Amino acid sequence: MAVPVVCGIGQASVDLLGVSPGPLGAESRAVLKEVSIQGGGGAATALAAAAALGVRARLHASLADDEFGRLALRGLRAAGVDCDHVAVRPGVLSPFTFRVLAPDRRHRLSFATAGDVSPADVDLDGFLAGAAALLLDGSDPAPQLAAARGARARGVPTFVDVSSAADGTTELAAAADVLVCSERFAAEVAGHGQAEESLADLTRLGPRAVIVTQGDAGSVGRFGGDTVRQRAYPVEVADTTGAGDVYLGALVAAWVQGNAPPRAMEIASAAAALSCRALGARAGIADLQEILEFLAAA
Repeated sequence: MAVPVVCGIGQASVDLLGVSPGPLGAESRAVLKEVSIQGGGGAATALAAAAALGVRARLHASLADDEFGRLALRGLRAAGVDCDHVAVRPGVLSPFTFRVLAPDRRHRLSFATAGDVSPADVDLDGFLAGAAALLLDGSDPAPQLAAARGARARGVPTFVDVSSAADGTTELAAAADVLVCSERFAAEVAGHGQAEESLADLTRLGPRAVIVTQGDAGSVGRFGGDTVRQRAYPVEVADTTGAGDVYLGALVAAWVQGNAPPRAMEIASAAAALSCRALGARAGIADLQEILEFLAAA
């Protein structure tokens, strides 16, 4: 059986992370207890998680030809992500984020730049060749909307992740086959206080399936006329950075591997939980065997 190909369009970046020895802002200078430098970015992290579940992952993103860009590419290739469609631009700055976590690992102070890279055009025929799915991280709605429409015309199902109703994200959500969104987006667009009440309204936008992620409360989805509730799995949390991106990547991978939507949600929830055991978005990504063993024990 051929290994499914999952393509992704969105952000690739570098995360610089540290853990503060005391409350954030309490000191002008502090010696960090723990430090990590690793790849980040929504689509990039989602594809790293998808590759860990055994699919072939292919990324389109923009980076600069600088140290951050080279580090991001090395990390992605080490994770098994095909970067042949990543545009590398000379003389500019790659996206990066600097995060300092409080000792409780729940609160953080973040400084970020999108860099100086601009979205690059993508040859959809070449990029989507053999693709079982396209994932879009919502970071740049206008070109991602064009990609979603192009994927639909080519018969490739599109999974879209959006967190807030910013310019263009509602239109992008409407173009999705499967929409994965935050409670915030659901409340802003549907106007309901409860995620489950928003599912029908979000489905009427256009997606055939909708999943609302709820952090510690898990996730809730609507597939056809069925509502599926998935709990979050407890783990000892080191950092929640990137957990939503891991959820997206694991969901898409499990889906294209033939799992029914409720099972795909279960696998995605476990993958997101396991990713929180380590500092940063990528360090805690689990492979499929570890996820299945975790679910069996849970």
